[in-house]
Amino acid sequence: MLAGCGGVLSSRRAGFSVRDPRAVDDLSEAALAALIDARPSVEDGYRVAWLAVAPGHEDALAASVEGLPGQRDAHRLSPLVAAGRRRFDDASQSEISIGTLRVMAARAQADVLVVVDHGWRSQRAPNGWAALSVLLLPTLFTPHLDADVETYVEATVIDVRTGAILGETSTTGTLRISNMTVWSTDDEDRAEAQIETLLETTRSQLVGVLGGAREARDAG
Repeated sequence: MLAGCGGVLSSRRAGFSVRDPRAVDDLSEAALAALIDARPSVEDGYRVAWLAVAPGHEDALAASVEGLPGQRDAHRLSPLVAAGRRRFDDASQSEISIGTLRVMAARAQADVLVVVDHGWRSQRAPNGWAALSVLLLPTLFTPHLDADVETYVEATVIDVRTGAILGETSTTGTLRISNMTVWSTDDEDRAEAQIETLLETTRSQLVGVLGGAREARDAG
């Protein structure tokens, strides 16, 4: 994708969204109290099932959820089985419920479900060089674009047995890239590289979330 006179570039759209279609407005007081009182079931030897709603970075994603303190192992839920998303399909967004993902995680003998989203956006705008690009040919080759890039990684950690949200993580990054031509992919390349770094931070955040869940179980 090219943005000759400025514009917005973004990472590929997620193949599916995760929602829980069940109504929550009519929960009884007793049902709500039961949700609040539910204790985490995470203990040493737990297994993690994980799923990324956006494509790409599979190796870095796996590294972020594997080998966590007290963990037995990790299992990647298949996007094909979860939402019918094939590896090279163009993204056509569909929905999958948290309940379905919990069932898939249970069938994988997992105790914890981690759902991860990641992406980036680049806002390109003309800079001072644009004044010299009054003709088409110079426009194609002068470095007349600057870009402000935003990246993020977010994860939700769910107790498979109780459905309790054990924690949520979020990490973001920004980049400023100057003097790009219309052919440049510097913003895309650096955004994708920064996501790999953000996933390392996500791993540290997951250590804290799961450590807290283990402590809460012991206290309960």
